[in-house]
Amino acid sequence: MSAAAPSVWFVGLDSMDPDLLRAAAARGRCPNLAALLARGSVATTHNPVGLYVGAVWPSLSTATGCARHGRACYEQLQAGGYRAAVYGAHELHGDPFWLRASAAGVRVAVVDLPKSRFTPELLGAHVVDWGTHDPEADGFCAAPPELAHAIRRDVGLPPFRSCDEIRRTAPEIARFRDDLGERARRRERVLDAAIASARPDLVAVAFTEAHCAGHQLWHVHDPNHDRHDARIAAAIGDPLLDTYAAIDASVGRVLARAPADARVLVLASHGMGPHYDGSAAFDEALERLERSLPQGRWPSLHGRWARWVDRRVTRGWSRRLRKKLGRGLPLPARAAGRTCFMVPNNDAWAGVRVNLVGREPHGRIRPGAELDAYLDALAAGLAEFRNGATGEPAFDAILRTDTVHPPPHAAPLPDLLARWSRAAPIPSLTSPRIGTVARPYRGLRTGDHRADGLAIAVGPGIAPGTLPAIPIEDLAPTLLTWAGVGWPGVDGRPVAAWCAPSRTVATT
Repeated sequence: MSAAAPSVWFVGLDSMDPDLLRAAAARGRCPNLAALLARGSVATTHNPVGLYVGAVWPSLSTATGCARHGRACYEQLQAGGYRAAVYGAHELHGDPFWLRASAAGVRVAVVDLPKSRFTPELLGAHVVDWGTHDPEADGFCAAPPELAHAIRRDVGLPPFRSCDEIRRTAPEIARFRDDLGERARRRERVLDAAIASARPDLVAVAFTEAHCAGHQLWHVHDPNHDRHDARIAAAIGDPLLDTYAAIDASVGRVLARAPADARVLVLASHGMGPHYDGSAAFDEALERLERSLPQGRWPSLHGRWARWVDRRVTRGWSRRLRKKLGRGLPLPARAAGRTCFMVPNNDAWAGVRVNLVGREPHGRIRPGAELDAYLDALAAGLAEFRNGATGEPAFDAILRTDTVHPPPHAAPLPDLLARWSRAAPIPSLTSPRIGTVARPYRGLRTGDHRADGLAIAVGPGIAPGTLPAIPIEDLAPTLLTWAGVGWPGVDGRPVAAWCAPSRTVATT
């Protein structure tokens, strides 16, 4: 990086809802972010359609779509079979932007960007999962090794490790809120240690507290939520907005460290809303619907056996017990004998995979015209699904995956994606073909993800105002362009309005 180039700062706000952020800024709860919104160039960011919950951060870091980097969900179907397994960050295809910068001689400090592969070989400092939502199996790692020692000695570990703990009473929720604020403040010290170690030209840090708070505290924030308790809200206020305010204060202090000529990019990665979906009932409803769809080839002997075993032996098992004890069986165990089956895809969109001849070991539906007709019939059947409590459609969008994520795909993605309507809780699914399947949501999380994010850019040559929406994959190439580094061969492109056209960019 040339001596004349300004410093580059990226601040990620994991799952800070853009609408709620704007409202909090307007009411004075987030003054630092309000100032950035007022003087910055602002754009909505589009995340990978239907797969954004699991793909947003890898798409940002690698500047590629999920069809290339390979991560769509925390747990994914394994190629060539019917079983699913946890998908770790080390399995991602493609390098993150900080390795590209490092290879070009730009010193970097990267702290807590979610779903990051640990990269100790970089030029600078890397901190992974010190305090993130759903950390990877290896947990906290840092490079160089002396940085890890310094963080453990001088900062310690965050106040809690898991966001998914039962918190029901006002004192428990208040303690959780306070712990989230404390974690954000401690991350500032982690970042200081990384900067001192790396002496970087490019800094990237993510605050993940809004993610944890959005999942666990949405019902306290939202008076219309079916689990809202007015007594708790009266006792402790709005802990979700309190968490936003704590993050805002940390962002203000972090950016105060940046030089006056720095270019800064702040990203609220994706949104939050009520956790209303019919995921618990979906697989049984899908199996019932399947009986009215084209049947394709006759199931193999293995498929018929697996289906019989599953029905006779595991029907009474809970979903969690099936998941734990059924690892050796297909997922679900009878999938080998079915024409389609549910695959993991988080809870915002349901994912369906067709048992395809030549792709799955015991395929039923043939590629080509038969597959097209089957997907049309499947989509029509899903469109009939209604919320059993309200009579309204259960899905508000149904898409073929290959129309929004063209093949080839680096991972076995769903063939059909269906977005749950979030208008009301979905305790049961019903349609003329499936009857009624009652499986109300019993989980702890009361908030869940919405699709789009919000990016704010400030610095020399960046005019304030609002831009058209941009793909999430464009952000990392923009950061590298600011650092004087090109990045050919990826899906993203630098945002032209944020990059001076006369700037010299190295592509080697």
